[in-house]
Amino acid sequence: MDKITLWESTLGELQLNLSTANFQTWFKGKTIIVSWENNLVELGCSSPYVKNWIESRYQVQIKAILDNVTGENNGLIFSVSPLVNNINRKPKNKQPSSNVGSPAPLFLEPDQDLFKEALSKANLNPVFNLENFVVGSSNQLAYAVAKSITDQGSKNYNPFFVYGGVGLGKTHLIQSIGQQLISKNPKLKVLYSPCEEFTNDLVTSIQTKTTREFKIKYRSIDVLLLDDAQFLSGREATQEEIFHTFNVLHSLGKQIIIASDRPPSSIRKLADRLRSRFEGGMVADIGKPDSELREAVLLKKCAAQKINLPSDLIRQLAECFPNSIRDLEGGLIRLITYSRVANRPPSPTLLKEVLDLTQKETARNTNPKKVVEIVARYFSTPVSEITGKHRQANLVLPRQIAMYILRNNFNISLTVIANIFNKADHTSVIYSVNKIKAQIKTSPKTRVEIGEISERIFT
Repeated sequence: MDKITLWESTLGELQLNLSTANFQTWFKGKTIIVSWENNLVELGCSSPYVKNWIESRYQVQIKAILDNVTGENNGLIFSVSPLVNNINRKPKNKQPSSNVGSPAPLFLEPDQDLFKEALSKANLNPVFNLENFVVGSSNQLAYAVAKSITDQGSKNYNPFFVYGGVGLGKTHLIQSIGQQLISKNPKLKVLYSPCEEFTNDLVTSIQTKTTREFKIKYRSIDVLLLDDAQFLSGREATQEEIFHTFNVLHSLGKQIIIASDRPPSSIRKLADRLRSRFEGGMVADIGKPDSELREAVLLKKCAAQKINLPSDLIRQLAECFPNSIRDLEGGLIRLITYSRVANRPPSPTLLKEVLDLTQKETARNTNPKKVVEIVARYFSTPVSEITGKHRQANLVLPRQIAMYILRNNFNISLTVIANIFNKADHTSVIYSVNKIKAQIKTSPKTRVEIGEISERIFT
């Protein structure tokens, strides 16, 4: 057995024992056995970061597999090896002797314009593709469904409803599906539409008496990508039109993909028949990214921008943004930008300075009225009712949460908060803040609601 066969056998075992995300992120195309002599295996890695990660997390597992495959007790050392990158480049330089049996490229060079035009018509951002969508345990199911739709054209997932918090990659994923389908068939009619845009199109069509053209636009397509479905809450006319559009497309076997920040069952004021349609296919959630996924995202972003950050700094940066991939990417951009402007190398000290500046800027630029608007939108309630003198039970919690966030997160004075909510004095504000503080300790639901609202405020 030579070293190539040994490592291929080891990789095969690792692939069975690891998640697809971890295997592809840390092993596939990033490792090679550099030498194997006298029962000592030197494992070459593509970068210092990959080496440190594999050595600290998978050393015992790799050694056990090597020992099992060889029947010997092996020593194992790790190194950074240029051989990994050389091997990865070889297939690109290799000229096939015959075109027989080799797959044709998705697009010949002259057809790139056709591809770009198709993406533009579909309202898709070319940046969002499956290749740069980093997969981890929190989004693996949603990614697997997306791959099934794009690779096999599976109709088992129709509709496909994906949900998750702000900045976790829902828009990226559903736009990636559209882009991948177009890459296979540029003539496919794909349309990405946030529900806000769908509503605006509907209103415009009514005002201009072009409802026929509106219906043709949305009902003559092959793949409909609807984003931000939570904004359908309470919009009866929009829900009615989406319901009929859904029925037409579904009856014709067209693919429907929907994204939302919450599952269908949690979208307030959503018609039961529409909720039933949304839940009639595959529903998958994208959870908050774990530390491995966050570090993998940073590693991929650094590689794309040819930036080399120390592994401890990547780990620290990942810990600073535990809730959102969008915030994580933004933190990396701010760190690199500040580093270049200040002409200082990225470091933990510089990261702390950037985070402090960001926090101060966010607090300074946050308008109290904007906070109330976000709370009102979250609870599908008009701002005028939350800030008014209405005493209905469904308004009490949104009002109290808004007061709590303004006081607790932004240190707005009690008098100012009282004025915003048209209160004669600040005693009711104090009561509301204390009430929410107590609920946070006892009610998981309240903690989730405040966490989700805070994400929207600070994203």
